[in-house]
Amino acid sequence: MEIQNGKLKNLTKEEIRNLLEEEFLSNCENIDSVKKGGILDYIFNLSAETELHLQNLIGYIAEIANPESSEGKLQDSLYERIGVKRLPARKGRFSARVRGVPGKNISHNSILLADSTTKCEFINNGDFTFNQDGIANVIFDSVEYNEDTVTEESEFIIVRAPKTVTSVDNSTVTDIFAGQNRESDDDYRIRFRNSKALNSKATHKANLANLGKYLDNPALLNIIDKNSENSMNPYFVKIVAKPNTTDEVFAQAILDTFGAGIIFQGNTSVLLKDTLNNDITVKYQKAEVIPIFLKIKILSKSGFSEESLFDGIKSAITNYFQKQGFGLGATVYATEFIIPTLEVEGVEAVSNISVKRDSEENYTDIVNLAYNEVPQINESQITTEGAA
Repeated sequence: MEIQNGKLKNLTKEEIRNLLEEEFLSNCENIDSVKKGGILDYIFNLSAETELHLQNLIGYIAEIANPESSEGKLQDSLYERIGVKRLPARKGRFSARVRGVPGKNISHNSILLADSTTKCEFINNGDFTFNQDGIANVIFDSVEYNEDTVTEESEFIIVRAPKTVTSVDNSTVTDIFAGQNRESDDDYRIRFRNSKALNSKATHKANLANLGKYLDNPALLNIIDKNSENSMNPYFVKIVAKPNTTDEVFAQAILDTFGAGIIFQGNTSVLLKDTLNNDITVKYQKAEVIPIFLKIKILSKSGFSEESLFDGIKSAITNYFQKQGFGLGATVYATEFIIPTLEVEGVEAVSNISVKRDSEENYTDIVNLAYNEVPQINESQITTEGAA
């Protein structure tokens, strides 16, 4: 076995045998040749076969331990050593309005729906009670862990349900998560390669990776240059970000990543020194934080006061907002906050929900932010009230 250009190269059985024979004869004064079919010939052949088996075993171990060729559980073990974990399978989910007998309680896993086209099945993931109008907003999870189990075009039929359930309204299907397959070995390998770009420079991925260390969320960074925006001039770069550090530290990271010779654009300027101790101005576009206000009206279950639920609703919504990681240029849908609201014990239904940005007077169903804007929600910006 030899190492050529950093890679293992196996020898043939004949090559191994010849090396063994040459080594033996060079150290033996009384023997100048090996008789074919003799005892020495037999020993060399047997030793060569043993060596061949050993080098094949070493080659196999080296191959499966190679991050570029490993698969399955061994791939998981190798990649997790640098913190890159395989993305797990996730069930599809959506919310829909279900109609039934007013006041009747429906237990978890008692309604089974099926997509009329794909035949994928979904089941309600929690108990609920129909309101006085016989309506409930219900969350359904797919039975199987599959990708693309639900789309905006999906229509569902009831396969199994209690007699007190009469219909599901397909026109109210919202908050869709399509589902996710377990990440394949190939896709996992691509993410692993990208993670190694963290200490690289020049490439777009490397720049995102290096500057991403100074953000709470990768979605809070966008690098705009000639490659991503054709109207940009060559050598011009606009970095839009909401860093979690000082302007000086982030600007230095930009300079270390891009180097000199780049014309930076943005609304935030920092004067630094280059490698020759010359003054250099680094600019970036600091993201504008846009407060988002929510107004939500709920119907509470029997035995729960509306006032006692409001604090829980505000906490649930803000926690959901933080976990979702809204980024630059985000689109904020009012209906997206129905699910965390319904997960608060005692909330029977959401009768109305709307959003607006701080500069607007009227509430609406959706807020679209600009490329340099990032949404922000806290409990003081959430107005809750009970349904009349």
